[in-house]
Amino acid sequence: LKELIEPYEQRVEKLSQFLVDVKPSLLYDIVPISDPYGPSISDPDLKCIVVSEETRKGGLSVNKKRQENGLCELAVHEIQLVKDAQHAENEEEKISSS
Repeated sequence: LKELIEPYEQRVEKLSQFLVDVKPSLLYDIVPISDPYGPSISDPDLKCIVVSEETRKGGLSVNKKRQENGLCELAVHEIQLVKDAQHAENEEEKISSS
């Protein structure tokens, strides 16, 4: 799977362009994540975390770590995964984030 992931700089550029296309006035900060939590357990300015059914436990773990660090819990917003209507029989229905 590692060989399928584009270099960080390319992913940042594509994500930045997508965000500008969707909402030019949106303020955002893209940061590299070098551990399972990234800035989610140390940034006091964060307000929410978006999870899927598969990553819900990770969101709850983030809030546990935030409490341990003396920070407020994040609101957890769970979204449904996008289904790939054109998947082949040997492929997964859901679309991977990587």
